[in-house]
Amino acid sequence: MMRSLRFEQIGPKAFNPAKSHSLDAHNVKVWPGFDTRMIMKEQGALLSIDVAFKVVRADTVLDYITQLRDQADQKGKDYKTLINEAIVGSTIVTRYNQKTYKIERVEFEMSPATTFDKDGKAISYMEYYKSRYNETVSDANQPLIINKDRKTGNEVALIPELCQLTGLTDQMRADFRLQKDLAQIVHTNAEKKVKECAHLFQTFQENQKCMEKSKAWHIKFSDIPAQLTGYNYDAGNLVLGPTSSGAPNKVDIEKCARDIDRKTQSKMFNTPSLNRWGIFHGDRDAQVAN
Repeated sequence: MMRSLRFEQIGPKAFNPAKSHSLDAHNVKVWPGFDTRMIMKEQGALLSIDVAFKVVRADTVLDYITQLRDQADQKGKDYKTLINEAIVGSTIVTRYNQKTYKIERVEFEMSPATTFDKDGKAISYMEYYKSRYNETVSDANQPLIINKDRKTGNEVALIPELCQLTGLTDQMRADFRLQKDLAQIVHTNAEKKVKECAHLFQTFQENQKCMEKSKAWHIKFSDIPAQLTGYNYDAGNLVLGPTSSGAPNKVDIEKCARDIDRKTQSKMFNTPSLNRWGIFHGDRDAQVAN
């Protein structure tokens, strides 16, 4: 149903590029969407749904690759390794049709000038994207990024110049103004979330393709959310080391939920010696771990 509404699916979440929020001051867009899962409760199978958001950056993958090349030159490192570590596994968006792809690998031996067989005729990727999407590629020497379909195994070659990155960099996460502007969009209360979800189901009922799918699958969504019995536990206090006056330093976890990282930047209650260390990391974070 979400695909019928032209939502883009990324994992269990689906986003609506047509209703994106633009934060021009920070060169990013925020796609609104939903995180949906089937769960089993005492009442039976229920659809668990929550609002979700995806950040799409204005800079292209080529911009980022160029930046990584410069960093590699400055640090005397292999640029291919640095680029692969930074972007393989990332989700990117094509600017010509707003489709999302996960990067499988970077092909440095290929470029937009590389040819492939199309209907028995050799055509370059530059020519293909010009004829198919009317996109002009300015840099013929850039590598190509490859996406692999997990179901079919088919591979798609994408041109970095025509793709945008998603997600935030560490530098962007440290930008107080950006985080403040993002919070205005993504930190919505429960009442607003329920309204957004109700609006989605209303759209399903008004869209012809969605109605056909509902009929074919014998699916009907309730007009109001299911009522569940919940349990509310007091999170309690986080006890830290004494303040300068000697008084115990306690942090109410519930009241300081959004500010907990700043509140805990004080003396610890107890600091045992850390004599033995173990660092577990994925391949992409090897550089950070080292």
